[in-house]
Amino acid sequence: MTDEPDPKLLRKGYIVIGVVVAAFFLTKYLMDKTPSKIAKSKPVEIAKPLPNPFAPCVTVKGYVAASSEILLDRMNTMMLNKDDKAAALLWDQFNDDIIFLKGGDEVFVEDRKIFSGKLKIRPQGQTWALWTVTEAVKCP
Repeated sequence: MTDEPDPKLLRKGYIVIGVVVAAFFLTKYLMDKTPSKIAKSKPVEIAKPLPNPFAPCVTVKGYVAASSEILLDRMNTMMLNKDDKAAALLWDQFNDDIIFLKGGDEVFVEDRKIFSGKLKIRPQGQTWALWTVTEAVKCP
């Protein structure tokens, strides 16, 4: 037995050390040559605290709310198409299930359909809920 290290292991060790040193100097060189992204970035804004999910929201005047998503979609489509006769007929048929929101009523958001832009809201002190569009409700 000899006390001399294995030349193959030494060579591998030198290669690893060489790659690490080369990577260090290469990144240092590239960092010095590229403009600093930090210097060009906008100042960091302090994040606002998250709203209380249990705080009541407030309705916005003039939006439609309905007892089902399908009924809400039908009424909104008729109103967007400016088909007043069809909207009035739908209103007459489902007048207990469709309402126009008054502004300033406190409601709780019970469900969200993010991609379709709808909310299920429950008026404060009530057990029933309605579907409306996200723009119809302002939350803190």
